[in-house]
Amino acid sequence: MLIKQFLFDSSWLYIIIGFVVVSYLSSLFDSWRQLAQSYTANTQFVGARLNFQTAIINTGKQSGTINIGINSSRLHLSVIFLLRPGHPPLFISWSEISVSRCQKMSPYIIELQTAKHPTIPIRITESLFEEIKALSGQQLSITEPPEIQNQ
Repeated sequence: MLIKQFLFDSSWLYIIIGFVVVSYLSSLFDSWRQLAQSYTANTQFVGARLNFQTAIINTGKQSGTINIGINSSRLHLSVIFLLRPGHPPLFISWSEISVSRCQKMSPYIIELQTAKHPTIPIRITESLFEEIKALSGQQLSITEPPEIQNQ
């Protein structure tokens, strides 16, 4: 009886364990792991935060699970606590980020590319980009494609 009560009362524990396991297994196949090889955060982040944001990292959409930190020297990316296993926080220096407009028709039209992994784009909305730009002290600017510059 006591064991049944414990198992029934602890169903929330199984849900949490499920999130952790799925998060770790998904990290084996997503682009976050590649970014983490070069940009893993090794110190505590200090700066402004934008929590529960949405971004597309390569082809994987992170809906409301990304926390973004901004200070004058770098961009900090992390996932929410339950999905953190296999997804260490990232620190990317502003000097290693280039910004362009994505040519795809999508609300995620701003593309951030890192110097060490240019084939792994991080796509965000223009409004989120403007918030990041303002909080960073204007560290980022968009490089327009030639056909947009000439119009």
